[in-house]
Amino acid sequence: MWDMDRSNWVSREVMLPHIKKDAVLLVPKYIVRRRLSIDSQEFYNKQITDFLIEENIRANSSLVQTIKGQPKVFKKDVREAQPKSKSFIAETVLAHPELLRLYKDIAKTHGAMAVFDEEHPTPTLTTVCANLATFFEQIEPGRKDAEKYHHLVVGALTALFYPSLIQPHKEWEVNDGRKRIDIVFTNAANTGFFAHRRNDQKVNANAVIVECKNYTEDLSNPEFDQLLGRFDDNRGKFGIITCRTIADPKTLMRRCRDASSRSQGYIIALTDEDLIAMLSAKAALDEARVEAILHRKYRELLA
Repeated sequence: MWDMDRSNWVSREVMLPHIKKDAVLLVPKYIVRRRLSIDSQEFYNKQITDFLIEENIRANSSLVQTIKGQPKVFKKDVREAQPKSKSFIAETVLAHPELLRLYKDIAKTHGAMAVFDEEHPTPTLTTVCANLATFFEQIEPGRKDAEKYHHLVVGALTALFYPSLIQPHKEWEVNDGRKRIDIVFTNAANTGFFAHRRNDQKVNANAVIVECKNYTEDLSNPEFDQLLGRFDDNRGKFGIITCRTIADPKTLMRRCRDASSRSQGYIIALTDEDLIAMLSAKAALDEARVEAILHRKYRELLA
């Protein structure tokens, strides 16, 4: 098994969970796929078929039809003329290796297994997000429910941002255990908002650091200074601070902009309203809405 503390493989006897008489091996979902990342049928349907269409148009073959004055070749006609077979795919790749390279490059951008896909919809995620959105009103602001709020934020952010953010660590110890970060995510994004933050040399967000504040009052300078103190060259300089509500959004935004303008780090604040809006969007399979909220928050830092 992989030992995360040692960053190495180790051999160890363990007790496995069972379902009836069958042992169950638990595998992190961010490293597995529902199907192979390289699929011959998908390769044929996309890259090869598109290539054949262009070749037929270029050669003005018998498959070309003129529609509204423009040459057109239908995919079904191409596939009937040159049906999929192992030998045909192999010959095409030998003659045009750039097609396979293109397909592999596209496949890489999909990363590990998505939580759901068109062929295997997973209503569990939508249900979880919808339920999480209702829990915020059940937790009172203040020290008494701080731990409940912390747990809720871990669950909400994990549901919202997987598989871009993985391996959430709660109460992560830094500086030889003298300090603790509320939540640290590993940034594994290939595309989208979090990939942009990691690829930005000024931000270099290899990790996303989160501080949770179940306060009854607005955030002040010490909370922002605390988060800024968590940034370094290895983890990067991007963080999220969550809070219940903001009575004075202009003052809070000034504090966020002060840090970004001095290149100390980039902090976005997410309130209950923001998290509920994103969870509701995720429950409706509206990923674009989630991304839009994050991008808007970040753009406000740069204004």
